[in-house]
Amino acid sequence: MKLDYPNLKHDKSLLHEAIIEAGKIAKKYFNKEVKQWDKSPNNPVTEVDYAVNDNLLKNLLNERDSYGWLSEESEDSKDRLEKNYTWVVDPIDGTKAFIQKKPEFTISIALVHLYRPILGAIYNPITDELFEAEIGKGSFLNGKKIKVTKNKSLSKGNFLGSKMFLSKNKHLAEKAKFSFINSIAYRMALVAKGEYDGTVTLSNKSDWDIAAGNIIVTEAGGKVTSKKGEGILYNKKNILHPNLIAANPMIHKKILDIIS
Repeated sequence: MKLDYPNLKHDKSLLHEAIIEAGKIAKKYFNKEVKQWDKSPNNPVTEVDYAVNDNLLKNLLNERDSYGWLSEESEDSKDRLEKNYTWVVDPIDGTKAFIQKKPEFTISIALVHLYRPILGAIYNPITDELFEAEIGKGSFLNGKKIKVTKNKSLSKGNFLGSKMFLSKNKHLAEKAKFSFINSIAYRMALVAKGEYDGTVTLSNKSDWDIAAGNIIVTEAGGKVTSKKGEGILYNKKNILHPNLIAANPMIHKKILDIIS
């Protein structure tokens, strides 16, 4: 069945230009002392989050004022629930990494249509890695096609995130490799790139954390679900997701068997 999104080509170009411009703003602030506040305990926000958000709001919604808007740094308007298309935005995913001057934060943007992302972009402006995906067209890193790994072995696995999902299998937990990056969007992008076999989170994530990563992983041949094996829907009234598995299909199935 042919997918028909009449403005997708323009939206893809718009997204590409907007995320690169936003990256320049974030890069300008990087390695400097920035104003920061706590939105809630252990949940910081900086002036950079707001500056990037304002820039993206201007560039994306000025061109597409009929689209909805859902961003971590904007007040949620339920008008988005009535829109056919909604931008889902995390201006800085990995704010803690940004504050700590670690080059592990990203800007993450998805365009969601009927609860599914149809475009996604994740940009690390410090490493200059731009991950992009369009529904049915594959995933790309700086214009080059990327694919998930073909590894089938959990014990030989290379993962991003916590070992918690292997807590019942110490043998596997000891053999597999684990690394941690603050930005879940970046973790998902690196899985899509084939640098890691998978990432698992068993803590709450919001739409803006994972929507872009979802399409980038799936278009790279991977699988993204909840720990129940269900696909994830976006731009609903409840934007929280209590868990997520993103991995190559073989590893995904084995993780699902362990934690479901």
